[in-house]
Amino acid sequence: MISTRLLFDTLRLCRRFGHELRIALPLGALSLGLGATPSLAEESTFLKEHHGFFHLLRGGEPDLKLSAMYQPENDEEAGPGSYDLLDMSAGLEVPIPLQESLYLRAGFDYDARSYEFNSTSRRVVPGLNDTWHKISLTAGAGLFLGDDLLITGVARPGIYTDLEEMTDEDAMRLFGEGMLVYRINPGTQILAGAAYDEIYDDTPLYPLIGLRLMSEEGDLNVTLTFPREARIGVHISTDAEVYGGLWITGDEYRLHADDVEFDAHIHDRRIGGGLRYWANSTFSFQLEGGVLYDSELEFKIRGEPVFRGETQKTGYARLSMGLTF
Repeated sequence: MISTRLLFDTLRLCRRFGHELRIALPLGALSLGLGATPSLAEESTFLKEHHGFFHLLRGGEPDLKLSAMYQPENDEEAGPGSYDLLDMSAGLEVPIPLQESLYLRAGFDYDARSYEFNSTSRRVVPGLNDTWHKISLTAGAGLFLGDDLLITGVARPGIYTDLEEMTDEDAMRLFGEGMLVYRINPGTQILAGAAYDEIYDDTPLYPLIGLRLMSEEGDLNVTLTFPREARIGVHISTDAEVYGGLWITGDEYRLHADDVEFDAHIHDRRIGGGLRYWANSTFSFQLEGGVLYDSELEFKIRGEPVFRGETQKTGYARLSMGLTF
């Protein structure tokens, strides 16, 4: 028989989800108010009209991406702790046209971080689960105010947890971002906006400033989104690109160990490069390697740090596959 506590926990979780989705739900109402699902002809017109804009903005990134990254021997900078990490992820985002100038953004992100802690690290938080999960949805919209001007925003409600307590409302997160993108010419875009997330532990809300550049032939592209990423890619053939860049990521997870609830904050900085190869117009894969530097893994109980591990420089390897619809 289901316990009374579990029933009340489930009701609290549903109420929290309702609160966290307060931004995402109006988007659905907006689409219903604007009419039925667009016809194939309308969708084709939208994609044809704005293909160049999106290609420059996203830098040729696929709609669906599956990835595996391995980080061996992450050693604590000022202590004996260490761990290996295998990070498996999947992400999808697609535009859903409603009109020639209006579309919805829909998708999901899943991430499973599997840690192999050494015995010293395990003594910091006994009973720690080795695999941490991120499960989030993407719900947003974009509106073209002209052929060269786009305003867009997205909400990302999700759960960040070790799956020990699925009804823990403190594992729920609501992140998002909004931006204005202006295309100066066919090969140049500038963007400005703001993001709310946990990449930077002490600064959840921060501005975004970006630049997109592509050569006339399309064989050189630059992607800059300060303060999250900088990337430059060069096509060495029609179906292959070499690239290098800097990426900054971060999340906070709600974890459980021996009846103790606590938070773990991750902050990673990667410098790397790789090769992206297109087998055809739909399928591509990437092989990437590089170095993590000034990364952090911090455990906090009731908001107070109990372990703050700034890691030494270590290498990583990443393999990704992508599908473009």
